[in-house]
Amino acid sequence: ASHIDKALGGPAANLAVAAAGVGAPYALDVELATAVGEDAESDWALGELSKLGVHALPIRSTPNNRLSQAIVIIERNGSRTIISEPFELGEVDLTANLDIQPEKRPACLHIEGFHYETMTASIARFHQAGWKVSLHSAGLPRSARTPEIFAQMVGQIDLTFINDVMIREIYGFRTRMATMIEEVRLMLSRIKPRGTVVLTLGEFGAVVFPATGGPQIEVPALPVNRVDATGAGDSFAGIFLSFWLHGASLETAARYAAVGASLTTTVEGAQGYIADFATLKATAAASAMMAS
Repeated sequence: ASHIDKALGGPAANLAVAAAGVGAPYALDVELATAVGEDAESDWALGELSKLGVHALPIRSTPNNRLSQAIVIIERNGSRTIISEPFELGEVDLTANLDIQPEKRPACLHIEGFHYETMTASIARFHQAGWKVSLHSAGLPRSARTPEIFAQMVGQIDLTFINDVMIREIYGFRTRMATMIEEVRLMLSRIKPRGTVVLTLGEFGAVVFPATGGPQIEVPALPVNRVDATGAGDSFAGIFLSFWLHGASLETAARYAAVGASLTTTVEGAQGYIADFATLKATAAASAMMAS
């Protein structure tokens, strides 16, 4: 390696930091339910999250009582290999530490794909309290990567983020991207999801399929020099959530999310570039001028 750096990461943490980083007028109060240890690395991570506007909720300790870690190997072309040390939080971990009550302002429980199966029993309770529930497919267990489970999942979730690689695996799509997008649209029209489904396409942007069944919304990614794509999908979801929870249109949420996700890839580290609203707005405007 030419160099080795230490940085915060993990899909949920990346998403939380991106959501908190947008700021006014789309500011959110962000809590991250996680497991940490009693080591110096855990203290460092909690302190760094706090600086970035994320309140960590350490709901239990990791099995070895130290911070879970991962090694991300970045190639010269921006591709990466991730060697992770995952941990799982069960449904009882969250509900035992969180009083699910109605909120006067919009509230949302976001679930990582890693924890979807263990959290299904709690989704209805959050809905009953008036909360929205969103999900990012990152880490979805192999047992859940079937058409039947996916249909059940989007039937419960208000906002689902899934990437093109995952949707191809679940449904066996082998066609070109434009045809695959149409296949996804037809599939969703048959199963009729509860909420909106966002299909992320990496460097090609994203497609939003509204819950209303209206026309799909396509947004491009920015043409950038990609350094490290780690966490780009997490950043997209976090930024999208910040706009969505404030009542912005799906097109606005997706457009700014695509801008933020693109900027994330221009530096090393999943949280190396945290874009606030002013940056997102200025970059989006500059991109629109260049396109015209």
